[in-house]
Amino acid sequence: MTLRTKLLGPNHPSLAWSNTNLGNVMLKIGHYQDALRFFDQAKKIWDNVNANLSHPNCGLARHNIGVTLLKLGQIEKAQEIFLAALQIREKHLGPTHTDVADSCLELGKLYTIAERYEEAAELLERASSIRSASFGPNHKLTYEAIDCLRVVQWKL
Repeated sequence: MTLRTKLLGPNHPSLAWSNTNLGNVMLKIGHYQDALRFFDQAKKIWDNVNANLSHPNCGLARHNIGVTLLKLGQIEKAQEIFLAALQIREKHLGPTHTDVADSCLELGKLYTIAERYEEAAELLERASSIRSASFGPNHKLTYEAIDCLRVVQWKL
């Protein structure tokens, strides 16, 4: 990373992708603080490169931070960042994009943990609908959203 930063400069989009990839690895192996550090660095780069949060990658960076914060049990911070990610993604990708479904799913999971079941159900229904339309009703990503929705419906 040091060499890439020296060659490309500290705000190059390639560094944002490198930080995102490293964050994903850290998240996968359970090193959440390290993941958060990498995702935060990616966010800073995307925000710097894209004035007024004018690119979907600004939403991606926030989504990744939200997932990590949720893993760390920081529900209030995660909610704030997920809502920002959802807003950016809806604005730049449209209301039926699969990345919007991802944000709806994660925010729905958060609301389930917080026992805000009505809000969770609304978001999980939306995620299920988008994923079903995009991937088909028998795709594993559609099933993931439907399974989360069933848990919430059982609790209602």
